[in-house]
Amino acid sequence: ASPAVMLVGLSTGVLFFLNAFPYFQALAIEEASRVIPLWALEAPIVLVLAFVFLKERLLINDYAGFVLVVSGAFLVCSRRLSEVLRPSKAFFLMLLASFITAGGIVVSKWLYSEVSFWAVQVLLGLGAGSAALLTLLVAAKKREELLKEAKMLKKTTVLQLAARQLTITAGFIVFGLALMTGSATLSTALVQLSAVYVFIMATFLSRFMPHILEEGIGKKDLLTKAVAIAMIIAGVFAINL
Repeated sequence: ASPAVMLVGLSTGVLFFLNAFPYFQALAIEEASRVIPLWALEAPIVLVLAFVFLKERLLINDYAGFVLVVSGAFLVCSRRLSEVLRPSKAFFLMLLASFITAGGIVVSKWLYSEVSFWAVQVLLGLGAGSAALLTLLVAAKKREELLKEAKMLKKTTVLQLAARQLTITAGFIVFGLALMTGSATLSTALVQLSAVYVFIMATFLSRFMPHILEEGIGKKDLLTKAVAIAMIIAGVFAINL
């Protein structure tokens, strides 16, 4: 790979690392079943970026999908209908996370046309790892807190964290394969199905295991989330008709 491609690959890995900051901040202040669906904001952003930089098509159904996704995103983060046009802080945090991720996805699609699949994975991993290491070196207070908490972790917790990381890595690789062989917009759209799984799991845990996760499961809350997620899923698939 040329130095320019390597630099772009490393920078893209940094982007994928940075998107975690607004995402986890959003999770800290809002319910998971209201935050995860907001990743769907990636779909219309990728759509526009792919049209501009990758020359992917932009049709009338794409505009309809754009409206459905954005409308659903406004609805899912609103606890009352009167708040639909006054999105919460979590909405703007996820909008930032989606912009960062969408940029990384579009650049990754280009990288796959320049170098091999595994070369891209290595560059992205090195970029994200370097950004994480630099963050720990700069943020002395956070580094001390992390090391202190790491020493207190139980073996079961370490195993759970390792399993989580392996799952994330596997998902990232599978997504990379989909991105390399398909369009950026379609690959991004299919990922949004995770919102449905999170909604089901969050509702189940809140109903039967509230000590693990407790969210609003009143009829109004569930109906609002279900309608919003349905709009989002319909939108991302409309984008890929």
